Amino acid sequence: MTTPSEVKYICKRSLESAKIGTDEAAAKQTGLDFYKYLFANYPELRVYFKGAENFSANEIQQSDRFQHQGQQILLDCNTLANTFDDQIKFKTHARETVHRHMTNVDPSLWSVFFTVFIGFLGTKMTMDGATKHAWTTIGKVFAEECNRYLKDLGLPTS
Repeated sequence: MTTPSEVKYICKRSLESAKIGTDEAAAKQTGLDFYKYLFANYPELRVYFKGAENFSANEIQQSDRFQHQGQQILLDCNTLANTFDDQIKFKTHARETVHRHMTNVDPSLWSVFFTVFIGFLGTKMTMDGATKHAWTTIGKVFAEECNRYLKDLGLPTS
């Protein structure tokens, strides 16, 4: 069994291939690449992007919205990886994510996201079994906490 510290280490190492940043063009591009990957490989999820459901890869590339969202989603993944061995911080971040999305995200997507993210990371690096397992572990714990919190709020869960 992989410990939380090992999961954290493996996931942080994998994020070296999907950098975030404010100045480096390559870091900004990674967030855009995530959304281009999502739109190309998971067209059923486009409905969650009101006004952009039919965006092409070029339109995503030119979009300030997706540049910002791309950085936010990569920052969230970095936060989850960096806090996985501190469950209070990890679960607090999960709950704050629920607050940002509770009215517009189907609860089943809390776990689906990590399938998408693992696939995307596989376009940036060689995805080995340990890395896939580590991100799957984070995704499972994250989705469980999101759904637990939704239940506590009296909202639908998956």
